[in-house]
Amino acid sequence: MMFEDRTADHGISRTSKRFYVAAVIVFIVASAIAIAVGVSRAPDGEVEGPIRIKPKEGGPAVLFRRHPEMKNVFIIAADDMMGGVPVEITGWGLEKKELFSAFEAALNRMRGIEAKLSTYRTDSEISQINEVAGMAAVEVDKDTMRVMQKSIELCEYFAGRLDITIGPFVDLWKKCGKEDREPTQEEMGIARQFVGYGMIEISENGSTIKLLYEGMRLDLGATAKGFMVDEAAAVLKEKGLKGFLIMAGGDGYAHGVRSDGKEWRVGIAEPKPGSQGPTPGTSSYVKKLKASNVAVTTSGNYIRGPEIKGRKRSHIINPLDGQPCDSVPSVTAIAPDALTADAYATGFSVMAHDRGVKETIETAEMTDDVEILILIYKDGKLTAHQTEGFGKYLLE
Repeated sequence: MMFEDRTADHGISRTSKRFYVAAVIVFIVASAIAIAVGVSRAPDGEVEGPIRIKPKEGGPAVLFRRHPEMKNVFIIAADDMMGGVPVEITGWGLEKKELFSAFEAALNRMRGIEAKLSTYRTDSEISQINEVAGMAAVEVDKDTMRVMQKSIELCEYFAGRLDITIGPFVDLWKKCGKEDREPTQEEMGIARQFVGYGMIEISENGSTIKLLYEGMRLDLGATAKGFMVDEAAAVLKEKGLKGFLIMAGGDGYAHGVRSDGKEWRVGIAEPKPGSQGPTPGTSSYVKKLKASNVAVTTSGNYIRGPEIKGRKRSHIINPLDGQPCDSVPSVTAIAPDALTADAYATGFSVMAHDRGVKETIETAEMTDDVEILILIYKDGKLTAHQTEGFGKYLLE
C-alpha cells in the first residue's frame, strides 16, 4: 500500500515535468553536499528542493521538502526505524519552521516507542521479556503495557488467528529461509508448544509482564507499528496541524484534509511478486482511496518473507498451524486508529487463508468500525472482495 498525493485530478504538463527533473537534480546535489560536509541546519532558508537535514541536537538525518503540487504543504521522510521501514509524514497548517519542528517531534515519539517495543533492539522492553521467558517478570512502562493489553484483546477477538507470541514460528521460518529448506515436523512441533497468548502473565497492578515458559517469544509485528503511527498522529494534532498523512510502511493515518480541501489519497499497490509496496515506481495501483480521520493499513505477502527452494513464502504466519498464509496476497483494513487497523489487516489475512474469503468478509461485516478489502489471484487474475462499507472510501 502507498499513501500518496501524486494522483491529483489533473495531468502533468511539460512545464511540470521540467520542474520535477529540476527538483530531482537539486535533491541530488543538496544531498551530496549535506553528506559531504555534515550540514546541520533547520529549514529556515529558501531552498525549495529536497534537503537532507541533520538535526542540530543530533540524531538520524531526515529528508525535508516542499510538496511538488500542493501549496504550503511539506513532507518529511526517515528510514532509521523498524529495521529500515520508510516513514513519511505530509502535512500543512503551520509556518515552515513550526511544521518541521512538529514533524521532528512526531518522529522522535515514534523512535521512543520503537526503543521499547522493537525486537530488532536487544535493549527494548519486549526483547528483555523474551530474554527471561519462563524465569522472571519484567517491569514495563505505560506505552508497552497499553500495546500489550490492546494486543491481547485483539488476539482474543481472532480466536488465536492473531497471536503476539508468534515469535517461535517467525524465528523458525527466518532460519529455514537462510538455509533454503522447509521446517521439519519436529521443529514445527517444538515451536507450536510455545505459541499461545494465554501464556502471557500480566501483574494485577499492570506493571510487569512475564512469559510463562522458556522458549516463548513476543513479536508485536501486527500492532506495534500501528501504535507508533497513532502516537505520532497525537503529537501532530497537539501541535495544531490542520491536516496530515502519516505513512510507515503499510500502516498509515490520515487527519483532516489536504490544503486544497480534498481528502487524502491512498493508493493500494498491486500485490505482485517483486513489488516494494510504498516505494514509488515499483508497482501499479489497483485501488485508490480517499481518507480523512481514519487509519488505513495493508498487509501483504508479496514484499517480505523468506524464499525457499525458489518459492516466495508469506511473512504472515497462521499461529494455529505455523504455516505461511501464501494464498492471500493483500488485505487492507480501515479503522479509527492505526493499531486496530494493523491488527485487523493481519488477523483477517490469516482468517482468509484459513477459513476462506467469504467467511472472512462476513465476519468483518459484523465487526464495528472496520472495513476491509481482500485481493486474491484466481486463475491468474486479480480479484477484489470487500465489505459493503468499504465502497465509501473508494475514489471514483
